[in-house]
Amino acid sequence: MKENNEALADFCQRGMADIKHSEVLGIETVSASNESITLKLPYSLNLVGDMETGALHGGAIFTLADQTSGFAVFSHLHPQIRIAPTLDLRIDHMRKSTKGMDLFCTARCYRYTDNIAFTRAVLYENDIDNPVAHAVGSFMFLETVKDQGWLK
Repeated sequence: MKENNEALADFCQRGMADIKHSEVLGIETVSASNESITLKLPYSLNLVGDMETGALHGGAIFTLADQTSGFAVFSHLHPQIRIAPTLDLRIDHMRKSTKGMDLFCTARCYRYTDNIAFTRAVLYENDIDNPVAHAVGSFMFLETVKDQGWLK
């Protein structure tokens, strides 16, 4: 990421607070720019999926990747606001997370069309070059959908 935009990071954190799942997990905005966003999932024993190793549950990892990727679309297009729910998200787990370590995710929106945005993300602890997982996603812009009655 080239430079952190504090106003955008604050705006993303306020948006994160409106997503109950993210609030419950404690996901925080670390930094944001039009190029990428980094979110943090603080380690919690409540999120452990492997009691032997203390590794985080795959669902918590998926949520962090999904939220970061979705906010990467928002950040990339900011200040224009476009609602873009997840169409598809694929995660390649490279290794188990480490007991007691916070998990970070940095994502970027690398391409978008009138209808769909595409993202890449890396999930890591202290070193982005030693990833826990990689993720790729696609997100659909809702204003291109003709019937939005189900949103009410």
